[in-house]
Amino acid sequence: MSLHDASEEDSTPATPSTGRQIIYPKATGWFTKNSAGVEEQISGASKNTRPCFRAVNSGTQAISATTDTKVNLATETFDTNTNFASSRFTPTIVGKYLITGSITFSGGSAIHTYGILNKNGSNHRINYAMGVTDTFITVEVSDIVDMNGTTDYIELHVWAAAGITVQEAFLAGSRVD
Repeated sequence: MSLHDASEEDSTPATPSTGRQIIYPKATGWFTKNSAGVEEQISGASKNTRPCFRAVNSGTQAISATTDTKVNLATETFDTNTNFASSRFTPTIVGKYLITGSITFSGGSAIHTYGILNKNGSNHRINYAMGVTDTFITVEVSDIVDMNGTTDYIELHVWAAAGITVQEAFLAGSRVD
């Protein structure tokens, strides 16, 4: 059973034997059964303590030359804690997050292009790709990012020396600590 999939059916285990504790997820949090077989929710334990998301673009996006541009990611594949909106991931749980972005583009000639993880309006991690005329090139960028759980946010940006067209893109992440 995946800890991130709230759509899976809840399963309640049998009453534990003496000296054992069984912990299991349900849609509303984490539970245990005591030795008398009584189900109890674990105080403060939420099922979504490891939020994860994935969002993709829903069409092509023209990028002007030498302009740092946010990639439009209009379609959420999944978002377990509703922290992704307007092409931006703003987690509400403090922690370290593995963030990965990918941009496939076309256009221009001898294109120098950068994929950028932008944190709070500043470049956090940058990766470089170079393409040639009439080819599709993919640039990927990833990092483990500390997030404060309140105001920190991540966006996927692209910068190119010549005008390009984003064909496909995604941004995904999950809390890892």
